[in-house]
Amino acid sequence: MDDLIRGEINTEIIEDDDSSIYLSIADLMSSLLMFFALLFITALLQLAQKDVPKRVVIGNVVGQMKSNNKLSRL
Repeated sequence: MDDLIRGEINTEIIEDDDSSIYLSIADLMSSLLMFFALLFITALLQLAQKDVPKRVVIGNVVGQMKSNNKLSRL
């Protein structure tokens, strides 16, 4: 009878140990996912900031072309 009770306790302890290991691994994986998400967002922001001056220059060129076109029609 004692062996039966001890056997049940031992299997419960083993299952509790496994679940704590799985929780630790899950925490590590979720933190790794957050790290890569932040890295991706940072890279996107840097690419967006590089693209802004190009848009300004293109806008200025188009504006100059439109103003020159209006002057040549007069």
